Amino acid sequence: MRPLLLASGLLGTVAAPPPRVILVVVADDYGWWNVDMDAHNAAARTPNLHRLSKSGVRLDRHYVFKYCSPTRSSLLTGRLPIHVNQNNNANSLLSTSGADIRMTTLPQKLKQADPPFQTHLFGKWHSGARSVANLPINRGYDSHLGFLKGMEDHYTQKSDFDGYSHKYVDLWRDHGPADSSLNGTFSVFRDTQHAIAALDRWDPQSSGQSLYLDVRFGVTHEPYQVPSQYRDPSIKNRCAQTYAAMASIMDEGIGNLTSAIQQRGFWDDTVLIFSADNGAPTRGASCGNNYPLRGGKTSDFEGGVRVTAFVGGGYVPPGVRGKVHTGLMHIADWYATLSALVGVDPVDDSQRIQNGSPGSGVPGIDGVDQWPFITSPNASASARDEIALAFCTNVGGAPDDCVSSTKGVMDTSKYDQGALIADGGRWKVVFGQQHGLGFFTGPLHPNGTKNYMDAGCPSGCLFNLFDDPTEHTDVKEKYPHVFSRLKSRLEEIGKTVFQTSYTDVPQSRQCLSESDAAAKYNGHLGPQCVADGSGSAPVRLV
Repeated sequence: MRPLLLASGLLGTVAAPPPRVILVVVADDYGWWNVDMDAHNAAARTPNLHRLSKSGVRLDRHYVFKYCSPTRSSLLTGRLPIHVNQNNNANSLLSTSGADIRMTTLPQKLKQADPPFQTHLFGKWHSGARSVANLPINRGYDSHLGFLKGMEDHYTQKSDFDGYSHKYVDLWRDHGPADSSLNGTFSVFRDTQHAIAALDRWDPQSSGQSLYLDVRFGVTHEPYQVPSQYRDPSIKNRCAQTYAAMASIMDEGIGNLTSAIQQRGFWDDTVLIFSADNGAPTRGASCGNNYPLRGGKTSDFEGGVRVTAFVGGGYVPPGVRGKVHTGLMHIADWYATLSALVGVDPVDDSQRIQNGSPGSGVPGIDGVDQWPFITSPNASASARDEIALAFCTNVGGAPDDCVSSTKGVMDTSKYDQGALIADGGRWKVVFGQQHGLGFFTGPLHPNGTKNYMDAGCPSGCLFNLFDDPTEHTDVKEKYPHVFSRLKSRLEEIGKTVFQTSYTDVPQSRQCLSESDAAAKYNGHLGPQCVADGSGSAPVRLV
């Protein structure tokens, strides 16, 4: 029997069954100014995102991590990146980084619902692929088609993150390398086509199942490539023109996918969640723009971590459609929100006390159920009061040098490259040089190749985001007591940092090199380690 949950709207609290379709769409490196939505850029050619956001709820204070893999691990596990994966090392398939395999994932949670969900992933994974246990097909997805690392050529699907300059294909399907016939198809076309095919295969009447489609487009991440017909000649800068065209092709894919759901009669039972994984990079030779927000990808300023996001679909209560929700939210919250929405306890099963003994030892979830607040008439209401955005990440180029190897604990004297938002979103502290990327852009950025640099906040900055959402004015000297309180709070949180390093393949075991793994996988990249250490585990080619 399907449980009845409470969905709130302007007309009061009403009983509603869980959604039958959940569609999550994640854009890659997507700029705040590169989308046509309220308070963004009306000149951007993204009509479907505009329409879908206007008929849903735009999430104005939706935060993520400052780069890709930690955000994706956060969505998958319900942990803030500081409690799963800050170091972004999943570009190497030998890395133990990513989403800890001891953690219960969101698709695994959705399979516990009544009715259970079919779960499918298309596009970018970037959550670890050291061994077969890390693959999406073994993390709760019934099917997966996409790339394992952080970036691929959008046409050839060859990886640029392996040190071999596009030598190997990074395209995986379920248990093995994808069929070579899929190479040469632009990534958005491929992901959209196969997501619609999964929708067509789904038969809720005979299977009794609901449907979860997780679509992780590889755009607007570099390499900056796009079919020529999507270019807008009115954009004179070639770099900006290419980026805008990539956003347009993604918008078309989203339009085709949502139209397919509507045509099949499931829209009224659909929840659509759209979010970028981080803001656009704005350094030299990058093509996106986060105007008017400060900074970009790899910085903790708003342009790097506050992203375009909304919730749509016919399941959204009519009374709140068209609303702009300003409550504080993190992408980790979708784990608890969707679990609660389908009637599943959001507590991670690996954390439960069994026979008087604790679970796996990994941190519990940080996500909180935001649905009652998103669908509330109070647009500023939220289930959370603070977000620890980052703590001591990649200082000096070493991913884990905040952790003392002798003490085995977090060294809280090192909080460089960290940030915390507190007091319901009013105050924000930022620390560190932030890679020099805290500079401001204009609405026509990029318009040249100049490499700007910004001093950042080497001694710490304090911003009042309610009064100064673009972080122009450091008010640390005006409110020293607030700065001191938030600094102390960030240092306290720093003691709890957990970086995934667990593997089912002991580090002492021999793993294949990337070239040997590619030879094993018919020229494709894939897991380089197997549990028996022999490198000879069978692979099923599909």
